[in-house]
Order: sequence, then structure tokens, then C-alpha cells
Amino acid sequence: MTFEIWGSIVKGLKLQLQMTGLYNVLVAYILEDDSNLIMANLLNSIIWFIILIVVSFWIAGFCAGLYIFVHPLSVCIPPLSGLSDFLLTVIQFPHYCAKKMMSGEPLG
Repeated sequence: MTFEIWGSIVKGLKLQLQMTGLYNVLVAYILEDDSNLIMANLLNSIIWFIILIVVSFWIAGFCAGLYIFVHPLSVCIPPLSGLSDFLLTVIQFPHYCAKKMMSGEPLG
């Protein structure tokens, strides 16, 4: 009886995780044979999460404001197109951090 209850709870949790997209991330951590590798990936993901929240959102937000002003001017002043492209790259930094966080890759 208790095994059936636990089985239904696990199935419900698995379904919830699959719906939110976290199932594949957690399975990658759970199915690894080397526990040190699991902890390293988890630690890397936490570090990337901190960078995402503390650094990248603020920098991207500031650069987005500059990009709004510089991008239309780059049509009139062609040398500003390089700055415009650089600002767009910086605006995409949170996306880069999120990808690294989800994959658990180390810094560098």
C-alpha cells in the first residue's frame, strides 16, 4: 500500500517537473555516476545563477537603455553601428548566463 502511494507521488512529481522543464536538468544530476561531478555541476549552476541575478540583469538593463538611443543614431552616424552591435551583445548576456546555468558548465 505505501509503495503504491509513493509511486503515485513520484509519478505526479515527475509529471510536474516535466511540465516545467526541470526534469531533464535534475535527471542529468541524478543519473551521473560520480557524485563529485554532480556537485561540481550543481555548484557551477549556482554560480551562474548568482551571476545572472546580481550582474547580468543590471548590466543588460543599463545597456538596453543606451541601445535604444544609439541604435537609431547609427543610421545617421555610421561609426556608431559598432557600438550598437556591442550593446546588443551585452544585452544578450543574461541569455548566455542562463544557458551556462542550465548546462552546469564551469566559468571560463
